[in-house]
Amino acid sequence: MTKATHAQRRRRYAAPKPDRRRPRTVSTFSALALVIATLSVVLTGSAANISDQIGTVSFGDGTHMVACAGREIGVTPAGASDVKVTCEYGVRRVGTAQTFFAAEAGTARTTLPAGTTAGTLLISSVQTSASSTVSMNGWTKAYDSVSSTRGLRLATWWRVAVPGEARPVATLSAPARVSMMTLAFTGIDPQAPLRSAATATGLTAPAGPGVDGGIWLHSLGAHGQKLRVTPPDGATSLGTLANGNMKTAQAVSTSESGVTPPSTWGAKRVRAAVAGLLSVGPAPKATIPPGAIAVAAGEHVDVSCAPLALEYEAVSATVVSLTCAGEESASPTATSSPTTTPTTTPTATPTTSPTPASPTATPTPSASPSSPPPPPPPPPPPPSGTCTDGITIPEGAGRTFSDESGGEYYVHNNNWNDNAGGSSVITACDYDSWSLVSDIPNHSDLSVQTYPNVHRDYNDAPLSQITSARFAATGPHCAGCIWNIGFDIWIGDGFSHELMIWTENWGQRPAGNQVGTTTIGGQAYTVWRNSSGDGGTMTYLSVTPQTSGTMPLALFFADVRARGWTPTTTWQVDYGVEVVDTNGNPERFDFTDFSITD
Repeated sequence: MTKATHAQRRRRYAAPKPDRRRPRTVSTFSALALVIATLSVVLTGSAANISDQIGTVSFGDGTHMVACAGREIGVTPAGASDVKVTCEYGVRRVGTAQTFFAAEAGTARTTLPAGTTAGTLLISSVQTSASSTVSMNGWTKAYDSVSSTRGLRLATWWRVAVPGEARPVATLSAPARVSMMTLAFTGIDPQAPLRSAATATGLTAPAGPGVDGGIWLHSLGAHGQKLRVTPPDGATSLGTLANGNMKTAQAVSTSESGVTPPSTWGAKRVRAAVAGLLSVGPAPKATIPPGAIAVAAGEHVDVSCAPLALEYEAVSATVVSLTCAGEESASPTATSSPTTTPTTTPTATPTTSPTPASPTATPTPSASPSSPPPPPPPPPPPPSGTCTDGITIPEGAGRTFSDESGGEYYVHNNNWNDNAGGSSVITACDYDSWSLVSDIPNHSDLSVQTYPNVHRDYNDAPLSQITSARFAATGPHCAGCIWNIGFDIWIGDGFSHELMIWTENWGQRPAGNQVGTTTIGGQAYTVWRNSSGDGGTMTYLSVTPQTSGTMPLALFFADVRARGWTPTTTWQVDYGVEVVDTNGNPERFDFTDFSITD
């Protein structure tokens, strides 16, 4: 089995989001004709404005030009002689929110959201101390506000991406605790992407009338011990980034002409806050070419050539030609158009140190036309007694749960690296009952891609306060897979001391070199370090897999102190799985017990 090298994590929270990969329906372009009955506008997870139209249009022999009055036409085959044509319009979120945070730093930087191309609107929000100002070279400031002279600062900047766009970088006038979230949007008006920007101290941002086809981006910077925040009514959370007692949150809601949106965040135990609100406007509607059948923005129609065969060809992003041929065929045929060019989605690169090398994708052999590749196998069925009907937590998102005493745990789908593609989805019934289905392709650098976990945050709690943790988890023993299940504990203030306890390892190799062996709590471990002295990552790799039990954390804290570590506090205790590779198949991990004794 190939050994992989552990890459150190630098993200506690990432922004919750809909699934990173947006499913597509056959063609990038297409749409078609005649409005019959228009239903209400809906907000999808990607913030696109698409309304439904019910109806059927029948064509006879010949070629027919159809044009979308929105921003993109789409065609989905529905049989040998039928297609569904849609006309999309409005602002849509691209990729996933990218995050950065540090206990103290003079600069903050994130990667670009996956799918960023020239013309994409980038928006970065930076939260830091009020005493430190924020600047972003080449970006335009949307707003910059402080809660008080000794409180917090929330600054939001924007920029329309250009070819070869560099990663967003924010510079602070003085090093301070800092958090940063970057989002990307397409379908925007390139001449005036922001229609309005407003901010205010407290939980409510000033709001005005919206614009059809646009979105509202809600932002919150807040401070408070054990702080909890919820988005304004009608808004969908894009994530909450925790950094000590600071929390930075983003949410999105649809924008409608003449309608003022709710703009007040919910919060518990908040000491200071700044709320911001941006109105993002849509691109102008497309012009309908002479002679083309017009499809109104946000509508769809079912088209039939029955009993003739149907062929379609993309003419441009908003125009398609449909041909009803003289013979029936097994399915509608898409004809490539010389005017369209496929867009390559850039690969995001982690921003923290050490940075995994950019992966080189393993070539996939081409399948014979007469023998298409079989679909990937479905994930294995869950073991009895595990979570099967919980909430879905997509990549980058998380969910807070409370134990019987009111203590909070956070289940986090932390795809902190994610440079090889693939997907990971959590189903959570509770903090001690959740499962993960991860599908990660082979990649040459063998870096950790994601660390889904459950964790508890501490406000620099003494290590002596934490004695043990109950745990239980199982993973797939699959050919070509590389992963490890274990604890990840941050000691001290920041990222200088990382303690890892691997309870089960499948093909992974800890960071650094083996420096010894030890027995703790009756279990034998090999000890690995990636640096000498006071700091770095220290990993205890269990010689025998442990799928459940009680981990004597206090004994590990004593052992790291005996090996030269001096910090005596912690701000987070995690338990989860580092996934490197699932050999391109969906594989299931089950976490069925977790509780910290503190």
